Amino acid sequence: LGAEQVPAAYLRRLAVQEPSLGSLCVYLGLDADHEALGLTDHEVFVNVSADMDAHYRSYLRPEPPEAFLMGCYDATVPGFSPPGRSTVVLVSLADGAAWARLPPTEYLATKTRLAEHLVGEAEKLFPGMSDHIAVAVVSTPITNMRYTGHPGGAIYGFANVPAQNPGWRLEQRGPVPGLWLAGAWTRPGGGYQPCMMSGHGAARAVLATRQHGR
Repeated sequence: LGAEQVPAAYLRRLAVQEPSLGSLCVYLGLDADHEALGLTDHEVFVNVSADMDAHYRSYLRPEPPEAFLMGCYDATVPGFSPPGRSTVVLVSLADGAAWARLPPTEYLATKTRLAEHLVGEAEKLFPGMSDHIAVAVVSTPITNMRYTGHPGGAIYGFANVPAQNPGWRLEQRGPVPGLWLAGAWTRPGGGYQPCMMSGHGAARAVLATRQHGR
């Protein structure tokens, strides 16, 4: 599919849209059962303060974030990890443009420093957790860009701003015949549930088209 086949108006629409923030994630494999460590909730949101504007500003630079979430997959899916083991992820929003501006010589040190900060904050809530870290893997917006090709390592598709509300996002039917769209960049937007709804909507549209021969 060449760009010349896509209507110019559609390309202009894409060009003016703003991508969402990316993410900084610390994936931890623990050599202990999650319940023994007190990790009984699927997600715990950790906030330095109630100032959400300050939270957002902290995401715009590669510095310790003022809010993050801590998720334990085993608390929701029994058996997700092998017996006596558990899996935890620490997630913060992060601006891909700020990470892209980092000199390559500073990237690893910055990634490590912020990962250690998040682990330290989680340790305050669950003392002793860090003593059981067997495996740790860290991803940044740069990681997202490398493996998904998403601009800025965006994790929610287009940014959640008023001008890009779900009703105005890309519809499931693409700009050329036979092209269908699903995922965070389309209606109804980013996040687990919206992406599943997008895929469901695309599948229904494809089936309806085949049924009616269009």
